[in-house]
Amino acid sequence: MATSITIEKGLADNLEMAMKRAEDGQDLAMAYALSIADRCAHQLGKDISGERERIRATGYAAALRVYLGMAAERASQGQDYSMECALSIAERCAAQAGRDISAERTAIEATGYAAALRVNLEMAAERASQGQDYSMECALSAAERYAEKSGTEISAQVAEIRASLRNQGGN
Repeated sequence: MATSITIEKGLADNLEMAMKRAEDGQDLAMAYALSIADRCAHQLGKDISGERERIRATGYAAALRVYLGMAAERASQGQDYSMECALSIAERCAAQAGRDISAERTAIEATGYAAALRVNLEMAAERASQGQDYSMECALSAAERYAEKSGTEISAQVAEIRASLRNQGGN
């Protein structure tokens, strides 16, 4: 059985670790260290609720910045799936931090869908030039989804890409 000195040290170490992880925006590592600190505090009969909430507030605010930055970076690269994952985590952090990020989310999504649209149109044109009709159609289908999400009209570009495939004898 652990002594109270060992448990005290475990409490102090885990609160310190939780704060370090919180400051770095590592929300899951912070939560894990806090859960161990809570167990130690319970065994010692200590109330650490104030310190826990201070650490959580720091952690979720920092994690929110991390995940919004990650989402923006992925958006600029047209990596919509990674962008959406980062935004989903950012939403969870925002809820924990008591923040509304709907404006940031809208701006990041607009950038991401426009970039994904561009990437998929380029891919479709490349596949058409290689005579790869199935791959071209897959890229065009994705481009049409992003065009719808971003409110962009691309019917002329789609027709031009399909015509380029037909002109070289593709299906």
